[in-house]
Amino acid sequence: IRKQVCTYDKGLLESWKSDMDGIVIFACLFSANVTAFIESYKNLTPDSGDITVALLMQIK
Repeated sequence: IRKQVCTYDKGLLESWKSDMDGIVIFACLFSANVTAFIESYKNLTPDSGDITVALLMQIK
């Protein structure tokens, strides 16, 4: 019975290891995307069309 338990445990550990590899890869890719978004967010400017409409509404 010990051999069966060891075989089961080894299979379970390998499964967990492969799952953790996937989670780590996902976390790294997610972090890279969020970082890129935050950096590009700083460079966003208001839509010039909205500013023009607001100014024209004030002239009215």
